[in-house]
Amino acid sequence: MDLFNGKSGAHRMKKLIYFLTIIFALSLCTCSGGIQEMLDDYNSNFTPYVEIPLLPGEEGFMEDTMLFSIYHVPSTATLCLFAPEVPNAEYKWQIRTSEERIPLSLSGKEINLNQFDNDPNLVLYIPSLAIANGSYWLKLTVKINQGGEELVFTDSTELVIYEDIYKM
Repeated sequence: MDLFNGKSGAHRMKKLIYFLTIIFALSLCTCSGGIQEMLDDYNSNFTPYVEIPLLPGEEGFMEDTMLFSIYHVPSTATLCLFAPEVPNAEYKWQIRTSEERIPLSLSGKEINLNQFDNDPNLVLYIPSLAIANGSYWLKLTVKINQGGEELVFTDSTELVIYEDIYKM
């Protein structure tokens, strides 16, 4: 019991819980669109709006947006790239040395990415290619036939392969 006003701590706790319940109920009632709108508004602060990208051949498509400008990949990793998928398109992936932009070769043999021709997905297991650490140039070409006209879209990126300090 409190010596100054004659009320116990339990009584004050009940009043506080009652007061907080009233405030919470009033705050829910003041939402003009309901609880779902309040939740959507809150979640919009954490879920960014993702614009659906245009495809090659669509008005406003910019070919230099097919790939990022640079990819950093550890020497023990796999690089997975996905081109915009267009029906009946032809895809060509090329990897070259960065300075001369000539075909990359290992022991005089060009690294052949022909297995990925006409495939919008490029999956490179870096250790199996035995590419030295360094900077390379990766090019994607997409050809589509639109209304009897062949449209060609190309994009290139820098591929940096670095030594993985965490490899086991």
